[in-house]
Amino acid sequence: LATADHSKIWGQAFSPDGDVLAVAYDDRLFLWNVADPAKPRVVRSMAAPVGIMGSNMQGDIAFSPNGTLLASAVGRSHVAIWDVADPAHAARIATIPGSAGFIDALAFSPRGHLLADVSFTGAVNLFSLANPAAPQRLATMHTLSAVGRTVRKCTTPPGQPSPPCPDVMYALAFRSEERRVGKECRSR
Repeated sequence: LATADHSKIWGQAFSPDGDVLAVAYDDRLFLWNVADPAKPRVVRSMAAPVGIMGSNMQGDIAFSPNGTLLASAVGRSHVAIWDVADPAHAARIATIPGSAGFIDALAFSPRGHLLADVSFTGAVNLFSLANPAAPQRLATMHTLSAVGRTVRKCTTPPGQPSPPCPDVMYALAFRSEERRVGKECRSR
């Protein structure tokens, strides 16, 4: 699934049914039909909102449990929500601004009503997707400790080069009852 210009991949995710593969390359998001793995084909290519990447090529994409929404996060502090119910006509329906720095991971709750993101600073944001076109921030949990040490904030004003950042990355997951979200931190 390479691109002609050999763009870097910063995120990928399979739809819950396994028929669609979302792949984010540099500044584009591609939806591939992989129902026949021997003949994958692009069904949609969309401009993806990216921030200033520099050497921090990180981000995440995730499908909702029912496969109708896709969340993508990359660059400086935003998450895009995409309607992918019909992959051939997929479209961005919302952009959530204001996370606390480069976003490492995204997770939908088991029923798809909530979305969480975690930035490399360790801050976790929780959003309601009751109306996916107008997500509502429910909470922000500011935790800056990781693996027994303090993670320094690595943020700069927009347009400025990114400073060296901690060598950690986070993962997110919801418990099955959808009432708790947890994060894990690992050294890169």
